[in-house]
Amino acid sequence: MNTLIVGEKYRKKLENSLISLGFDVYWLPNNEEIDEKLSSHADLSVFVYKKTAILAKYLKENKLVNFLTNRGFNVIISDFCQSAQYPNDINLCAALIGDRIMHHIRFTDKNILDLITDYIDVKQGYTRCSCLVINDSVITSDKGIEAALKSYNIETLLIDENGIVLDGYDRGFIGGASFVAGDTVYFTGDIYKHPSGKIITDYISAHNFKICCLSDDVLFDIGGAVLLT
Repeated sequence: MNTLIVGEKYRKKLENSLISLGFDVYWLPNNEEIDEKLSSHADLSVFVYKKTAILAKYLKENKLVNFLTNRGFNVIISDFCQSAQYPNDINLCAALIGDRIMHHIRFTDKNILDLITDYIDVKQGYTRCSCLVINDSVITSDKGIEAALKSYNIETLLIDENGIVLDGYDRGFIGGASFVAGDTVYFTGDIYKHPSGKIITDYISAHNFKICCLSDDVLFDIGGAVLLT
C-alpha cells in the first residue's frame, strides 16, 4: 500500500477518493508559521529523499516523527525558522529530478544540500509546486524553469499557466495539483478541464503513465502529496 502525506485542509475533498484507490494517508496538520493560504501545503513542510525525511520545525513534536521512524526513515528536523514572508517559506520546496534537486539554491534548506549535492539553480522558490516530474522529464508553466531545464538537456513540456485554482492567489501550479505514484499520475481535479489538458494527457501517455482524476473539479493546488516508499 502506498502511503501519502497530504495537508489536512484537503481531507474533505480527497479522502474518499484516495482511500478507494488504496492509499494510506497521513493528514498533515497546518503549518502555522507560514501564510495561512499555504499552511496545508505539504511541499512547504516535508521533503523526502529515499529514506530520509526533512521536516519543518513545527513538526518536531508531531506524531509524524514516529510515523516516519517506524517506517524506516531517518528523520531530520530543520532548524530554519519559517515565516509567512517569501522567501522564508520555501526552504523545503525543492523539486527532485532523479538524484538531483532544482530550487532557488540560495534559500534551500542546508539539510537538503547536505543530502543532495547535484542541483539546478532557478529563481522560482516554489519549485516543487511548479513542476510535475515524470521520471526525468518535467511539466511546468514556468518559462524560467523551462529554460533552465533545457540548458541541462532535460525534456520539458511548457503548459498554460492558467486553469489551476489556489485560494487567495490568481492561479496555482501543476505540481501542487498532482502527484505520481507507481505508473500513474494523479490529479486533484479533472485534467481535461485544464487549457493544456490535451497536450498534458498526451505527454503523460507518451511516457507510458496512466492518468487518474481524484475529483470532477477544476484542478486545485494542494501543495502536492509526499509519497513514502
